[in-house]
Amino acid sequence: MSGANHWTDGFGVLLNLPTLGVLTSNALSTTRATQLVQTVHDTLGRTGDGTRRLPDASDAHPLAGGLRAGKETEEDDPGGDGNGQYHHYLTMSMFALDRVARATGEQRYDELAHAIYPRFVRDRDAARPRMCWKMSVDLSQEPRPDRWLRRLQPPAARTRRGGRRAYRACAGERQIQADARDKMAAVCVRPTARSNLDMMPWTAHRFDGEEPLATELAKRAAACLRVLCEEEKWFDAPARHRLACREFGACLGARCSVPRRRNGAAGEKAHWEAFTEKALRTFAPGLDEDPSLVPTKLQPVTIVMYVTALIPGAFGKGFFD
Repeated sequence: MSGANHWTDGFGVLLNLPTLGVLTSNALSTTRATQLVQTVHDTLGRTGDGTRRLPDASDAHPLAGGLRAGKETEEDDPGGDGNGQYHHYLTMSMFALDRVARATGEQRYDELAHAIYPRFVRDRDAARPRMCWKMSVDLSQEPRPDRWLRRLQPPAARTRRGGRRAYRACAGERQIQADARDKMAAVCVRPTARSNLDMMPWTAHRFDGEEPLATELAKRAAACLRVLCEEEKWFDAPARHRLACREFGACLGARCSVPRRRNGAAGEKAHWEAFTEKALRTFAPGLDEDPSLVPTKLQPVTIVMYVTALIPGAFGKGFFD
């Protein structure tokens, strides 16, 4: 587990274990999910050398110090700070832990949200709060200027304040809702960026029809994906110039959101099903090729996201209802 990465672990836990447990009625899957959770906490909840817990954490409260990313130190930062704490990784972990809790019916893992939320979201009572996307492993250093996202827009901030009230209610999914609303508020300033179009349709579907911001983002994300498909022909480009795991994220969003649009046109549903099948067919053979279309370091996350795009399961809203 020295090379653990909790974005990959989150997808693996969500699909391979709780989803399989529900679909197969196999209790062993949920048992393994709980075991994997503990392993992740004992690995990424510690310093890189494994000798001690992160600051503020303990054996009784392993998440109180957050979770480091599990990246190689030079992976995305020439300064050697690749292995920090990433907001999008942590929110995926919160969601994964909530799904495991729902699958097992046992404990809830609320302390991760309590630990990281105030560190990444600043000026929360201001008209335009701030959010950063990455902090140091120990959460002690002030983020560099380039790690702050734009200030949240005023309409988004109003939505976020409602989310904060839910967050303070301290009830599992409500904490995740607050954090997800903040993330949606942050990316709404540039929803057309390709980097926002991989997981945004899935994130927005969690609140589509409940939160005006999410409903609007879901519509805009679908429109932007159509532009990429039909006008820019992005998904017709050679596979070697595309990122498989990002496209699988978009497939996940399409498969989770389209079935919920019961009043949607049949043509729209057919369009997104064709989009998903095309992306899956493009990359599925390449996962086993030698050399692979997917860089070695991206193969674990690509494989688990591919399986999730095939069977969204626990990612879908209402799966455990």
